[in-house]
Amino acid sequence: MKIEQSIVIPFCNEEKNVKYVIEGINKEFKEKKYSYEIIAVDNASSDNTKTVIKELAKKNNRIKYLYVAERGYGNAIINGLKKCRGKYLGYGWGDGQMNSEDVIKVFGILKNKTLDLCKVKRINRKDGFYRRLQSFIYNLFYRMIFPYMKFELFGDMNGCPKVFTRKAYKKLRISSKKWFIDTEIMIKANKYKLNIEEIPIKFRKRRAGKSNLRLKVVFEFVKEAIKFKLKGY
Repeated sequence: MKIEQSIVIPFCNEEKNVKYVIEGINKEFKEKKYSYEIIAVDNASSDNTKTVIKELAKKNNRIKYLYVAERGYGNAIINGLKKCRGKYLGYGWGDGQMNSEDVIKVFGILKNKTLDLCKVKRINRKDGFYRRLQSFIYNLFYRMIFPYMKFELFGDMNGCPKVFTRKAYKKLRISSKKWFIDTEIMIKANKYKLNIEEIPIKFRKRRAGKSNLRLKVVFEFVKEAIKFKLKGY
């Protein structure tokens, strides 16, 4: 089966969101007649996430189940990307906050404009004051540490989905196993002068469940950012 587009979706205790997210993305890919695959990663979930993904995969060979025992947002994405066969590959979130239409839109823009990397910038966010405050604090620290980066392209470091060509993916050599992965990708993309576009999207409220993101993650971001700065990025 020929694959052109591959999308990785990590799920950690998202049993109430899995079906909605996967079926929505699958529907959009199918309607556009894309040659695609969905890598659904069970990131050491303790609920019924595994069961739901496997049931969907049995019915559709475009959906692939992958279990990752070492929990970590970045680790789930890294392992998922290694399984991708597409010419264009990327990842998104499994909490139901991103529109399926936007996932397909990002892939389309990447291909049609011959970009190296395409991502979203979240506007009109519905994910609550706490999450918006986290993002604000992090982006403030980030701009202080990396003042030379183009913020019209890097205005929302953690915005997803992010998609890239296979050539760009290989060049990035992604290694962050935790929440810093998004920032690592964008810092390296800037250093390697990749052709990037950031598109605005509306960001929805989480459908069900609870976010695993905590305020301490902001300080993890900052610590890792400083390490990257000292490495010459």
